[in-house]
Amino acid sequence: MRKFMGPLSALGCALVLTVAGTGGASAVIDPSDPGGGGGGGGGGGGGGGTPSPQYRITGQVYKIGAGGSPSQNRVTADVRGWSRFETPTGVKIDADYLSVRCAGGGASDQDSEEHAGFTDVEFTIGPAPVGLQYTVVCAHEARYRGVTYTATSSAIIPMT
Repeated sequence: MRKFMGPLSALGCALVLTVAGTGGASAVIDPSDPGGGGGGGGGGGGGGGTPSPQYRITGQVYKIGAGGSPSQNRVTADVRGWSRFETPTGVKIDADYLSVRCAGGGASDQDSEEHAGFTDVEFTIGPAPVGLQYTVVCAHEARYRGVTYTATSSAIIPMT
């Protein structure tokens, strides 16, 4: 299923972490693959509860490849976005529900998993003229023991 979430302007791969309405903190995420995956199917439920600093959701969006025809001034960009639920020390744990929704450059994708610690999406932007840049934004959500954890990430994707 494809949905457009609307662009948010931000440079780089910034991540903003918000724990169930308790304010926020920010961090920059390393673009390396967080590994793992698993689970299956859609999700539901959640909400309520008291936030716990014992858990966090991280996520990122970045360009993983390019295609098209630069000689004809029409190129594509392959984009990946991921969500990961973990402890503050980086140990992946399974959330009751985990999702990632990404959109930008006229394309979008989303995925959700039940009882998973990692989920990701990959999609293609374009074709578009060489030199354009698109902002791609991802929304990350995890629900664990009645608490909802959310974050957003964004990246400028060059059409090269």
